[in-house]
Amino acid sequence: QFPRLQRLTLELEDCLGPGTLQLLTQLGPQLLEVNISCSSDPDTPLTLDQTAGPAGQQGQLFNAAVLAVGQLCPAVRQLSVSGLGLVSTAAVSQLRIEDRLHSSSWLRQQAWFSQLESLTLLSYEDSHPSMSVHSSLLQSVLGSARQLQRLHLEGYFTTFLTDAYMASVLHSNPLTRLHTLSISVSDEGSTSARIPLSLGTVRALVASCSCVRELRLTDWSVAGEELQQMAARARENNWDLALIKRD
Repeated sequence: QFPRLQRLTLELEDCLGPGTLQLLTQLGPQLLEVNISCSSDPDTPLTLDQTAGPAGQQGQLFNAAVLAVGQLCPAVRQLSVSGLGLVSTAAVSQLRIEDRLHSSSWLRQQAWFSQLESLTLLSYEDSHPSMSVHSSLLQSVLGSARQLQRLHLEGYFTTFLTDAYMASVLHSNPLTRLHTLSISVSDEGSTSARIPLSLGTVRALVASCSCVRELRLTDWSVAGEELQQMAARARENNWDLALIKRD
């Protein structure tokens, strides 16, 4: 079925479950683009099978989607995951999420996302610590995605996206093809300087990512004066680089 299908968009209204995994298993090898959104209420657990406990788990949407696509869609070039959705307990078990996330050796061994050009993770919620992606999983993905050109992370990432974290990512993968980087909190109720990324990371990105053209720094811990100095340096060196920090 659908032998020519290369782009898949899933808009889930209840949760990410075994049906989604089955579809990705069937179509995964041919998919170049995967977009997954889930709009279920994370504060209302599913109760499809009370005898076996809650049927849905919150805080696993991004982990489940990234793990599934990484293992089942080897040629994927574009991945977008968004929402506040639940993941069924059956899918969590099938993907062995807890085991995978806590096995640094397994994550290091993954040769996945080798063709990934665009990654978007959008949680719509920056005040709930579970609405994120596991730091080691994201580091594994970024370390493998040597074709990455666009990276957009929006939501609750302030607990682990630090200068040291980004330095570790760039050490394993210099991101030489990166064109656009946007890391921010959710637009709803956001305040400035909520992500502990400093001017040091800006400099590291400019030095490592030779193709970078746009850095969106709205919620970063970069002062206006520092940004002005960096922008002046870019002009002096005739760099084709836009540094964007929204007030």
